Amino acid sequence: MDSDRIFVERVLSGNIESFTELVNKYYPKIVSFIYKMSVSRHDSEDIAQDVFIKVYNNLYKYDQRWSFSTWVFKIAANTYKDFKKKKRVKTEELQDYAISRENSSPEEYIENTGRQELIEKMFNSLKDDVKAIMILYHFHQLSFKEIGRIHGISSEAVKMKIFRARNKLSKEYSKSIIRVTA
Repeated sequence: MDSDRIFVERVLSGNIESFTELVNKYYPKIVSFIYKMSVSRHDSEDIAQDVFIKVYNNLYKYDQRWSFSTWVFKIAANTYKDFKKKKRVKTEELQDYAISRENSSPEEYIENTGRQELIEKMFNSLKDDVKAIMILYHFHQLSFKEIGRIHGISSEAVKMKIFRARNKLSKEYSKSIIRVTA
């Protein structure tokens, strides 16, 4: 039995301190996931807090046939959708992709910044469910099966969405680079 399931059993048995272990393990991952969906850092932290309130209140519903991380990310994805419905999200620059001025010449920095902005703009043009799938796969290394469970689709559908998103981003990037160099 993995440690997450042990902590869940302890919490359900009345050991509230074990929930802190789960929060400490998953809170940074959930904040990162939501932040990469183009939500401000502050809103990402607020949404993550809502996620863990929901996790705690519904822990008795957790099905141990799934990995705990899959269940938490499913709650996070649904909480993000609820947030987006309630409030129009203002996008912010993704600080996680910041480019350091110290390691490059001014020309390289300007070129890299332009490329970064282009990639962010293209990524943000994806539908939210596809962005979430890409983030879960590339940044959180979840399997197609786990992502499928989170989004209620087959692992083959996840694979296809990732393939199509990569192709779309690749084509858009190529077109943009050709326009810039021409």
